[in-house]
Amino acid sequence: MNTKSKFFRPFFLAVLLIFSLVNYSQAQFGANSCMGATTIRLNMTGGVLTSGTAGTVGATYRFANANVGGTTAIDVIATLTAVQFGTSYDNTVYAVNPDVPGPPAPGGFGIDGNFQPSFIGNTTAKAHNAGTNDNLFTTWRFDLVLNSNNSTRVYVPIVAQIIDNDGGAGSTTSPVIRESVTSVTTPTSRTLSSTTNQTIAGNTVTGPAINQANIGISPDYAAYFFYNNVTTFTLRFNHNLVVNTTYTGNTNGTSRYSSAHIGCDYAGDVPFTLVSVRGNVFNDVNGLNGTPLNTVDGTGTNVGSQLFATLYDVT
Repeated sequence: MNTKSKFFRPFFLAVLLIFSLVNYSQAQFGANSCMGATTIRLNMTGGVLTSGTAGTVGATYRFANANVGGTTAIDVIATLTAVQFGTSYDNTVYAVNPDVPGPPAPGGFGIDGNFQPSFIGNTTAKAHNAGTNDNLFTTWRFDLVLNSNNSTRVYVPIVAQIIDNDGGAGSTTSPVIRESVTSVTTPTSRTLSSTTNQTIAGNTVTGPAINQANIGISPDYAAYFFYNNVTTFTLRFNHNLVVNTTYTGNTNGTSRYSSAHIGCDYAGDVPFTLVSVRGNVFNDVNGLNGTPLNTVDGTGTNVGSQLFATLYDVT
């Protein structure tokens, strides 16, 4: 497939308040600057199944002490909320694995520290109902909690860098494949590399029908999402199968891999677009009779208490 390189300018404008209702600073969790924003870095290798059946909807995996740096440890609870094998395939052709197997790249398929859900193909099972376009996907929700008390949520900035968003040209024994990633959670901002070969619609970024060997790290095949001060976010990893005129169907399942890095190891060259605001935070209903809070980060205000803020664009 012939794809044109597009320069993408993000158009989401984030209203970032200078106060937070969390009694922890971002530095405690190891936050650092990244592409004009801020993010913590998470090690998403070695998740342990804590409930449900592995590879099925409802399965949860705990990544303990996941944040790299900082003084306060975070656990990540990853929940598989949806799986679609499509109409041409089923769980006799594919099995869902929450992490790409094999040794780390280069030479293998995995990148240590990345979250890498995959569809592992069964080479003895054949696809059925071949001849129609299809989509295999898994949807994952990530919840951030204290390691010392998993019932306590933490709110931190997150940059999700989706790498190796590629595909395959197809043949008589394989359909055209275009991988994509959907940010189910609306991001604060999103961006792509200036030399990207990705296309975007809504919060879905789709790669070309071109393959990178193993898990490739070229920024041309990457998508970047920023979530400001979140305790949960959800991503869907898609493998879109597009039937072409040469594909005859009835093929073995070919394993498909995804890779998401939470951090800034694979930064792009186009920063996130953000709008900063400043203002006074009041402790009453409408800001007419209340007293401005002295602490701009909201410390000392009970979580969930009602606030009124007068905001001014100072960008």
